[in-house]
Amino acid sequence: MLNIAGGNQRGGLLGLEAWQIMLGIEVVPALVYGILALRIPESPRYLVARGRFEDAKVVLADVEAVGTDLDARVRHIDERMRREHKPSWRDLTGGRTGLLPIVWISIGLSVFQQLVGINVIFYYSSLLWQSVGIDPESSFFYL
Repeated sequence: MLNIAGGNQRGGLLGLEAWQIMLGIEVVPALVYGILALRIPESPRYLVARGRFEDAKVVLADVEAVGTDLDARVRHIDERMRREHKPSWRDLTGGRTGLLPIVWISIGLSVFQQLVGINVIFYYSSLLWQSVGIDPESSFFYL
């Protein structure tokens, strides 16, 4: 894309900057993924949880071996779901600090990531390499 834009990230192309074209190109795979994702059937577990047992049998018939007792399979899924613990916000709370240690660790890691500034390196690395004389086309390969 940089070659088409004359080797300049800020170069004009079709009335847009190179980064805008590169961002716009990503719409195509996103649309293809979105359309294909709509064709994925719901899981049998989800269908059983919603009380749609017949729909669950149809989905199971596509993935199970021929001759499998689909009624027994749906009953088994239903029984397991009734025995399971239903997750809630209370599962995250506990102890004197109000939250489980794993929650505090994840909060700390996300704060640390922001304080370190690694996002700046990812976003501006090609611009920084260009400022020290690296060819704009090659600057994307240095990190």
